[in-house]
Parts: sequence; C-alpha cells; structure tokens
Amino acid sequence: MKHFYLIFSLILAISFSELKADILYVKPGTASTAWQNQTNVYSDLQTALAAAVPGDEVWVAAGIYKPTTAGNRDISFELKDGVHYYGGFAGDETDLAQRDWRLNETILSGDIGVEGDNADNSYRIVALREAADVNPNYRTMVDGFIIEDGKGSSGTGFFIYDGDPIVKNCWFRRNQGSSNGGGVYSVLNARPLFGNVIFSFNSGRYGGAVYAERQALFYNCTWYKN
Repeated sequence: MKHFYLIFSLILAISFSELKADILYVKPGTASTAWQNQTNVYSDLQTALAAAVPGDEVWVAAGIYKPTTAGNRDISFELKDGVHYYGGFAGDETDLAQRDWRLNETILSGDIGVEGDNADNSYRIVALREAADVNPNYRTMVDGFIIEDGKGSSGTGFFIYDGDPIVKNCWFRRNQGSSNGGGVYSVLNARPLFGNVIFSFNSGRYGGAVYAERQALFYNCTWYKN
C-alpha cells in the first residue's frame, strides 16, 4: 500500500509539473524597451513560439511582427496546441487584466516583401497544424491581435488544420485568398470559436472571410466588406 501511494504521488507530481504554465514575453526587436523588469524575454516572436509548450502563455507587446524577414512566402507563425497567445501589451504589465489590446495594437503582418505590394506577401500568416484537443487540459487561445495582408490560396490570415482554437478580440483584415477562406480556413475536424472578432476587406473564391469544412462558432463578431 505504501508503494501504491508513493507511485501515485509521483504521478501527480509529474502531472502538475507538466501543466505548470510559464509566461514568455515578446517585444518587437532588441531596441524595444518593453518587458524591462521581466525574465524570459524574446525579441523574436518565432523563437518564442518555438520555445512555448502546452500550458504556457505568450505575451506579445505592441508592434508589427512578420513571419520572416527573408522574403520566404511559405513561412508562417506556427502555433502549438494548448498554448495561449496574447497581444495588446504596452510591455510593463504584470497581470493580464492590465493590458489594453485596443490601444496597444499588436500586428501580425504578411507584408514581408516590398512594402505595400501584396504580390510578394506571406501565403499564410498564422497556422495551427495540431490535431484537435491534443492536450485536453488546454485549448489554444489567440487573443488581441490584428492579422493582416496575407495573400495566397486558402486561409491566408489563419490556417487551422484539425485544431480547436479560441480566437478573441482579434481583427482579420485585407487577407486575400484565391480559393477557400481569405481570412480563415479550417479543415478536417477543426472547430474554431470566434468571439469579438472583426473581419474586414478579406477576399476568397469561397468564403471571403471564413471557410470552415466542419464547424465554426461566432459570438459578437463584425463582418464588413468581405
């Protein structure tokens, strides 16, 4: 019996250690003064995305972030299932409730080539390619971002492959797809949920703003000139 309780305690300890959340802080470049009083600070969003694990939170300070500076249109911001991504920070907050995502615009931009010329923009700005509900304790959260100026085939703003993200307080604008879902394209068993999201000036052959193969839920969303 003592051995049973010892093993059970070890299992609980391992489980809770795996679920312990860290906060990864991101600022727009090394010159930014955001997050001066924090550790675990990244000046490159891609590096922070790669380091995050399920249960972590990624706090992104206001600024413009692009998937690449090398002009490779195939590169996206690859999200992980079970991580919470928050934009809209000034860079001095210590609590999530302190941020103002309306004032502190955090932009994920596909304008990676000649500025203002969308012919060389990212094919897909943000992508989530994990299976739905990989970690039942967490659900991917995308909250407080402007996602703009993707140009490609499908899901040029956000491509969701079999995941169940919650997307809140975001704005998808000027994303252009030649096929399904200019702003968002969800495939296979993906079941995204959108709350307080604006979709404007997105275009696609089928679903200018959103194309969902299975199911998508929308609460308090605004649709304008898609």
